Amino acid sequence: MLRRVFGRKGATPTPAAAPEPTPASALDPSDDRPYWNRFLDSLGTQVNRPINSVVWHADSPVKRAVASLSLSDRSALLCSLEPLLGPREDISIRDRIEMKELFDCLTYSDDPPVTHGTVDFLTRALVAPDVDWIHETFTLERVHRFLKTAKDQGHPFNSDERERIASYARRLEGKQFDAYSKGQQDRSASLVKLFYALADISSDDREINAARIDQWCDHQPSPLRFRPLPYHARFWSDFLALVSDKAEALKSEIAKKPVWLKDEAAFNDRFRSVGGVPLDFGFWTRDALKDWRGDGRNFKAMKKPEEDNPRERLLAHLPHDELVAERTRLATLADLEWHRAYIPGADILLGKRSEAEEDLFLMLVESKAQPKAPAKWRKDALKLIHQIGRPKMMDRFERWLALFARPALDETSIGQLHDCHQRALHIALFDRLFPDWKALPDEDLDALADWVALTSIGNHSDGPCSIYGFLNSYNRLVPDPARIEIIQQGATYPKTDAERYDIGNRYRRPFAFPSTPTENALRAVTWLLAEDAANVPLLEDVAIAATALKNSDRLRSKMVANAAIASLGTIGTPEALQALGRLRRTIANKAIGNAVQKAMDKLAAKHGVQPDDIAEQSLPDYGFD
Repeated sequence: MLRRVFGRKGATPTPAAAPEPTPASALDPSDDRPYWNRFLDSLGTQVNRPINSVVWHADSPVKRAVASLSLSDRSALLCSLEPLLGPREDISIRDRIEMKELFDCLTYSDDPPVTHGTVDFLTRALVAPDVDWIHETFTLERVHRFLKTAKDQGHPFNSDERERIASYARRLEGKQFDAYSKGQQDRSASLVKLFYALADISSDDREINAARIDQWCDHQPSPLRFRPLPYHARFWSDFLALVSDKAEALKSEIAKKPVWLKDEAAFNDRFRSVGGVPLDFGFWTRDALKDWRGDGRNFKAMKKPEEDNPRERLLAHLPHDELVAERTRLATLADLEWHRAYIPGADILLGKRSEAEEDLFLMLVESKAQPKAPAKWRKDALKLIHQIGRPKMMDRFERWLALFARPALDETSIGQLHDCHQRALHIALFDRLFPDWKALPDEDLDALADWVALTSIGNHSDGPCSIYGFLNSYNRLVPDPARIEIIQQGATYPKTDAERYDIGNRYRRPFAFPSTPTENALRAVTWLLAEDAANVPLLEDVAIAATALKNSDRLRSKMVANAAIASLGTIGTPEALQALGRLRRTIANKAIGNAVQKAMDKLAAKHGVQPDDIAEQSLPDYGFD
């Protein structure tokens, strides 16, 4: 019975043919709805409205209906999607979805409707201020294919269309490196070249290249940069360092289960109220901290912090002089974000921006991803270097690479950066909340530090040990909306559209990983440092900096590490060989370690020594003969 109804078992039912769509020329002139809407209505029950799936697939009724239209009708259908170029709020969500699906259907075609009207529409879409959907990589590839077909068919772009395409290529070049993954960045980089080619702009165009270089030099202040310390920073730095010392001492004291944990009289003998700050015996027994039963086992400072999480670092000991020294040492790491579209320190490489300096800069930024420098590329680069001045350019190269490599960015330095930021925030916060403390005698400050330390390491139901434990305790005992508002404002740096930095969100890993043009330049400069044997120490530091930090399984820059190893191999001196021996012990990554070993074996054979002997020679002697 079922076979009589549905046909032979296993047979694929033949889809019903879509009704013939009404051409634009035959539509009712009294119907003032857009052509795209009337076109979908003409398909009747063949499609479900709204169309919100991939209608450009081959078996789609909409796809078949579009294919049956004449060139002029397909062109009219595409141009009727003009509202997509306007403000989002002017179109309903349903209409936007349907128009976007039709746009995909019309542009994802082997026979796109190329006319003067559709080319004008697409080039305007590229630069329309309220259009965001067209910047998706997949959509851009279809738009490029459409415009490329138009160009191949002999359609001449007018000056306005050409300028729109060039303008979009420049815009895409400046924004492409905000892409999350390296693959997306590379895909966008190839699109930039394709759109420039559409506009007949050569890579040798001096004016265009100058505009591109301007984008790479457009340095934006990093939200991770250090801010100036308050006027009374020395007082508060030293007080908070005292709190850190007190916390460590209390950690040892609590481990011995002192009487004051359970006896209020003993507690009052151990701690005293100073400066109007109330004490709270047994705060760890409150319902909010119900797992804390007065035996000290759960005090946060007694727990080992997670090594890979700077937020779990316990009240860092940073007296004022040490804080200033740390901020000076780490300033470069705080000032630069390597993943941005601009190239950190580009002005160092460009100098006065002569034609030769700009040409060399472009060679660095656009160098190809290869294991070592191609012979022709190296020859052309060295020619420009000699034209500019070899000592001058080598000095620039060394200074620029030092921004990347010294100090190395690793988990330890990230924790130190976090400590410096956190301490600066604490200083500013305490200076606003407790200005009278600066006039207290030393013995009162000592007593205050004891209480601040105790509440900081114990006043938590969850989360890291921090000074905010004390502030939370104080707010609970002496509520003050104005104080609470100050604390909330002072917990982070000011937030703007350009600066989204939250100290509670720790350092973001992406800032350390170079964008594609920056990584290209780092690799190219590392190649060129092989011209001078005196660069061995810097190349060793570059290899370490490129591998000292990773995000998931991705190293900071595998390409730069390999370039540094290759350059050490090219230099080939005994010092370079010993540097490779140290890198073999330092770098944990297996692939990079194998590259180091191969370079060592090659150089060891050249010098007539065994690789094991080199490894032994590269060990530090710690002052012994």
